[in-house]
Formats: sequence, structure tokens, C-alpha cells
Amino acid sequence: MPLMPAFLRRKKEAAVVGRLIVGYAELEFLLAMCAGVALATCHKPNPKHTMPQHRIRYERIGIKRFFKIRGVQNRIDYAKKQMHKVYFKMKMRADYIEIMGAMAACLEYRNLFAHCHWEGHSKKPGLFFIDLEAAGRAPGKLALNKFRHADGKTLAQIEDYFWYTFQCLEYLETEFSVRAGLMRPSALSRPTRLPPLDRPHLLFPLRSPH
Repeated sequence: MPLMPAFLRRKKEAAVVGRLIVGYAELEFLLAMCAGVALATCHKPNPKHTMPQHRIRYERIGIKRFFKIRGVQNRIDYAKKQMHKVYFKMKMRADYIEIMGAMAACLEYRNLFAHCHWEGHSKKPGLFFIDLEAAGRAPGKLALNKFRHADGKTLAQIEDYFWYTFQCLEYLETEFSVRAGLMRPSALSRPTRLPPLDRPHLLFPLRSPH
């Protein structure tokens, strides 16, 4: 018997959900590098190292320290602690705040999809799921009949936003490194801003799978 019959039935939508859950780690990887270049500005370079070598060294230190921490929110909190003062000092306050907000939105959707029960027998288009964490927090008896509907168009919108956040984190690290003198000027430009994602209860309406 297949573990996830819903995902076998709706392969296209399931593939997007899988990429979002697994792809969140790529966002974390870039955030760790952003924290690393912030660390680089707080330490004097080895006289034998060039500035790019100094940057790369601290990128690696940032990655190691970041992923040593248990818990996705704890890792974000660590990155913020390293980054916010020095990014503000480099006059990147607005970019920092907007991009960290995008990171938080991606985490919300990653957590949602990682803690769901998926209906495997619906003949309707799209995927149907129950948010188990929301069900656990709700007062009264456990209700396992409040399914939400994830259609392909909405899932594609969320995946586009994850990709936007990925590009923004790349830009944040590169632009900061240029301003801090850790690398030569780059042709990488600020991605065109996307509006924030709506909350999950708005994007995924309650709907019966039958």
C-alpha cells in the first residue's frame, strides 16, 4: 500500500508540495551565508588572506554555526542576531526587514505542509488536507473533518514566492558583501518585489473532498 495515496493520485500538485518542504532548506542555506558575511565584518581578516578569502571563510563559519542549532525558528533568531545591526549600518534596513518577512512566510508554509493529514481518496481536482497543528490547538474535541483545498494555481503561486525569497537572499548577501568591501561589485540586481503571501486560511479555503 502506498504511503501517500493523495500524492500518487495528484502527482503535479504533490510535486510542488514536496519541493516546498525540501526546498526550504535551500533558503536556510542562503540565510546562513547572510549571517556569515555579517560575522566577517565583525572580525579582522588574516593578513595573509584577501577580502574574498575572508568572506568565504566566514560564510563557512556562518553555515556551520547556523546548522548546529536545533529548530528552524531558533536558527532564524540566530541569523537575525548576527545580521540586523550590521545590515542596518550598511543602509540595508528596508531590504533586510522585507526579506526576513518573506523568509518567515516561507517557514509558515513549510511548517503547514510538513504537519498535515492528506485525503487520499478524493476525486476532485487538487489536494485536500487537514492542518493537524491547528486541529490540536483548537478547543474542544479533536475535529478531523475540516479539510482545506490546495489547487494547482495556488501552490504554483507559493512556489513562485519561495523562488522570489531565494533570489532576495542571494541579493541580500551579495549586496551586503559589496558594500562591506568583501567582494567586487556584482551585476546581481534586487528582484522585482512580489506582494506578501496571504495567510494559509485565505489561500486554502475549507472545502469537502467528497
